[in-house]
Amino acid sequence: MSRRIPLWVTLLPLLIGIGAWWLWWRGEADAFKRDVAAVIGASPAMSGFPYRVEGEIGAVALTRAGGGAQLAVSAERAVVNRQPWGSPLVVAHVGAPRLSARADGVQAATLAVEAPSANVSLRWQDARLARLSMVFDEATLRLGLLPAPLSGKVIELHVRETPATADPASQSPKGPQQAQLVIEGQGVRAPGGDPVTLSADFALTGPRPVRAVADWLSGGTLELRRLTLADATGEVVSATATAAPDRAGQLLIAGTLTTVCPRTVAALFAGQPAPAEYRARRARSFAFEGPPGAVRLALPAGALDRIAERRQDPRCPKLG
Repeated sequence: MSRRIPLWVTLLPLLIGIGAWWLWWRGEADAFKRDVAAVIGASPAMSGFPYRVEGEIGAVALTRAGGGAQLAVSAERAVVNRQPWGSPLVVAHVGAPRLSARADGVQAATLAVEAPSANVSLRWQDARLARLSMVFDEATLRLGLLPAPLSGKVIELHVRETPATADPASQSPKGPQQAQLVIEGQGVRAPGGDPVTLSADFALTGPRPVRAVADWLSGGTLELRRLTLADATGEVVSATATAAPDRAGQLLIAGTLTTVCPRTVAALFAGQPAPAEYRARRARSFAFEGPPGAVRLALPAGALDRIAERRQDPRCPKLG
């Protein structure tokens, strides 16, 4: 006659496994709690067992300064989490975020963004910022390089450090890329403008890794590798540019743009109301240069005369 194995015996390995997992998760949660508290200055309330390590934080306000740069971040609340095996990727949902940054001694080197909410992911690896991605909903973005703020249904900022040392054998007058900033936006508009899709890729270059503003001022540039503005009909403007500081820290910008809406773009640079314009049959290219706030478009005599337009296409969007 065979004996039946008690139910508790069959469940014992499962209970032991759950207990061991909980103890390990608890250690991971405590370590993550200490890491967050060291950065934020407040201890989060931990949860998320068994799948993730999650901490909820109330109001956040922190500032950081060093190397000639300033950073300020605030939020009404934040929920941060990561996988419970020491993953370097941290993800957060933030309520009412406010972020501002500036580089001292460099005119117009400022960035500020605010929104009702944002999703953030951060990967810190090998003592550098491998990637920081921030997706803001219904956001307002202010760049010192632009004369007016931009609002957008969705605005994304992606930042990464790419430290490198210049190759002595290189013939390039510019150093290697040291950091990258990508800005993406949907439904982006300047005051008085129509919504467009925005995509911009910036590279910070220099002869050596940038650990302070002074490192970049000595031989560095800010490269706009590509900027595109588009509406539902297609691309309206594309541009590339280089900005470099002079001895006084004044940024000098020089670049080229290509557009199918040349009169609209010319009015934008001149600070004038946008004209009623259809897309041109042939895209036009122009140079531009100057310091922030005083960038001028180079318009040869008659450049805007006799432009053949596609009147069967939608009108050009207002850009500001």
